[in-house]
Amino acid sequence: MTRIPLRCVPKEHISFTEGDSMATLERNGAFTLRTKDDLAAMMAAHPGGATGYLEDAVQRYNYIEVQLWDDSPCLFAEQVR
Repeated sequence: MTRIPLRCVPKEHISFTEGDSMATLERNGAFTLRTKDDLAAMMAAHPGGATGYLEDAVQRYNYIEVQLWDDSPCLFAEQVR
């Protein structure tokens, strides 16, 4: 398993979807890509903060999918190991 700290990924190189983007696309015909700023704002706005947001999200979606749009952070993670 490779772990990449989100702070190591520039915000223009990452996006998030709540749940499985492909299953959502098949079911609804669309899905919402969230930016790093979107996710941070949603967590900040939640009454329970980041922890509350994640606890609610796992009840609704099981996970948050992450898309990396550049492999530089992966190369950085390899060097840090």
